[in-house]
Parts: sequence; C-alpha cells; structure tokens
Amino acid sequence: MSKLDLNFIKSGVLVTIILAATGCTSVADEAMTEEQRALKEKNEQILAESGYRCKRVKQTGSNIPIKICNTRQQRDDRKQDAQKMVDDIVNGAPPQSN
Repeated sequence: MSKLDLNFIKSGVLVTIILAATGCTSVADEAMTEEQRALKEKNEQILAESGYRCKRVKQTGSNIPIKICNTRQQRDDRKQDAQKMVDDIVNGAPPQSN
C-alpha cells in the first residue's frame, strides 16, 4: 500500500470514530407529560419566589468555574455576616470563629 492509501484509511477511521461519538450524544428529548410540565412550572415558581439563583464562579487558584446556587435569604445572611465582620474589624473587636 502506498502512503496515500494509508492516510486515506486513517482519515476514514477518524471520521467514523467522530461520527459514532457524536451520534451517541445526540439523543432526542422525549416529550414531557402534562403532569411533568405542571410539576416543572410549580418548581420554577417556588424557586423564583425564594430568589433562588445560580452562578458560575472561578475559585482562587483554579481556572475551572464551579456552580454556586443559593436563595435570597442565604445571600442576605452572608452579606450581614460579612458586614458584621468588617464592623468588628473597624471597631477593634476581637475576631470570632464559627
């Protein structure tokens, strides 16, 4: 076999592998039932009312972002804790550990 034939075979094998890999990941979504749709809408409404929100954050020392989800109350509590810590530092109070 010539070098050209070997390159052609290698290319054909590579294309076959790529098509097989992408074909396995493209599975059609099944249609949701009315009950599933109603449950999904109810869950989305509950999450919206609680102020549930997710965001991607890169941690220090890593380029891989992580997903952080929390409610409005959790964000408010964290904000108050941070403000109290700053106030304690400004007023000279000793630090408290949790």
